[in-house]
Amino acid sequence: MLDSSLIFPILLLVLITVVGYRFALVLAEGALSRPDRERQMTRRDALILTVIVAAYALRAFCGLGDMTAPESFCHFPESGSQVVLELEEDRTVEQLLYYTGLKTGTYTVSVSDDGVYWTDIGTLEQKHSMLFSWREGELAPFETRYLRLTSDKELYLGELEVRDGDGESIPLKAVSGEAEKLLDEPDIVPESRTCLNGTYFDEIYHARTAYENVVNVYPYEISHPPLGKLIISIGIRLFGMNPFGWRCMGTLTGVLMLPVLYLLLKRLGFHTVVEAALGADMVADAESRELVEKGFLTSSCCPAFVSYIEK
Repeated sequence: MLDSSLIFPILLLVLITVVGYRFALVLAEGALSRPDRERQMTRRDALILTVIVAAYALRAFCGLGDMTAPESFCHFPESGSQVVLELEEDRTVEQLLYYTGLKTGTYTVSVSDDGVYWTDIGTLEQKHSMLFSWREGELAPFETRYLRLTSDKELYLGELEVRDGDGESIPLKAVSGEAEKLLDEPDIVPESRTCLNGTYFDEIYHARTAYENVVNVYPYEISHPPLGKLIISIGIRLFGMNPFGWRCMGTLTGVLMLPVLYLLLKRLGFHTVVEAALGADMVADAESRELVEKGFLTSSCCPAFVSYIEK
């Protein structure tokens, strides 16, 4: 059954798409009625446009981002909340990789040889610019049997892995708290952080806020109208809270924008298929990828802008 919270953004997206295409068709019909043949849509135009749209869609969606990311999150409900992990034996840890979830704060990292007496060795940051991405703890190499994380406020942490000097994963076992949720998705831990496996640029605001709409949390970013984030949330609901999920709707908007832009550029006086096709392709590519919400803005504003220019 369709989630009721999806109905509004889906209907608005459909409305924007239908109105945009309808406006483009009206422009095309107007061009066909004019004696200026260079502005008329021909079968050749339709064929070239189809090829351009297909090629752009293939380019845009391939390598858009990973379709996997941690789905279960260890919840630290308040300041002082802890989880304890145990290594199979005393080992030297050279690298600690972790995946951040919602909320911002700090984890204090403590080590112990017996699980009773603990020594603090540093902290793991979870700033707003780090959310929903893999981070490497800025810790000096340490030797331990037990590892403890203590939060300074309510936080969510997705996955954690420790590695030895050769970069090999060191097996961990959950001891207390919700530690098992930090170890239940080891196959998706990457070698390193990239833009393909986490947030970057303004996604730290838009993807996070879209996810907060999904899980019914008061949104962090409210300086812009919420429609863009609601549309992004459709992709998150369909594909999960992963890079592909939070990017796919903006990219789809860029693909749908191409036919509209093609017709609009013909209307503005681009005389050849090459000029119109390349112009549409470059605008759609830049606008749909530069910012996660910008494609939505461009697709809704272009028809009005062309009408203004013509007047």
